[in-house]
Amino acid sequence: MRPAALLLSTLTLFSYYTRAQVHTNATCSSEFDWMNNSKGQSPCLITAWLWSPCFFPESFVPALAPGGLYGGPISTSESNLCECNTVAFATIAACGICQGRGDGVIPWSAYDRFCTDTAAVSKYPFNVPSGTEIPAWAFQDVTENNALDVDAAKAVAESGTCGSGKYYHHHTSSSVFLFGVPSIRFRAADESTSAVFGRNSRLSDH
Repeated sequence: MRPAALLLSTLTLFSYYTRAQVHTNATCSSEFDWMNNSKGQSPCLITAWLWSPCFFPESFVPALAPGGLYGGPISTSESNLCECNTVAFATIAACGICQGRGDGVIPWSAYDRFCTDTAAVSKYPFNVPSGTEIPAWAFQDVTENNALDVDAAKAVAESGTCGSGKYYHHHTSSSVFLFGVPSIRFRAADESTSAVFGRNSRLSDH
């Protein structure tokens, strides 16, 4: 292959892996518009962006079925820092809540069960993706109540406190950058089966 063609091929491949498709099909009720960030993005789309450093070429947050809850990593081998941090937990919880799904996600202690490395509380472990902004309410310490405190989050949102830029913490490890379609877990409240895109896995009872 000629050098020019090789260079073009390399650049094309690089471009492919650096432009993740970030999206969601979840719809939030308008009563939760206060959860949106300064870009007008719902917590579901914000979560997709927060997961994007680890998931190429697609970072997707699916809508929940009635009675469903979002879950965390289903095994230590599938854990990653994009999910294993309280900021992403807060936004995915908000994503479920704004769809009318109770707490939106399983309790933090269960969500974090298979995380082999967890970012410091109230820290997002990467540079904030340029396509989003993390609202200030997402930096809440969810370990205190084992869940997102919606009332406290709303109070922060209505106070006009600024978000992401002030709070992020950059993690330099590259070991969590995984290529392939992300494993997005969710479960029905009355079932122990966790649905994973592309395969089915059993979610342990917590």
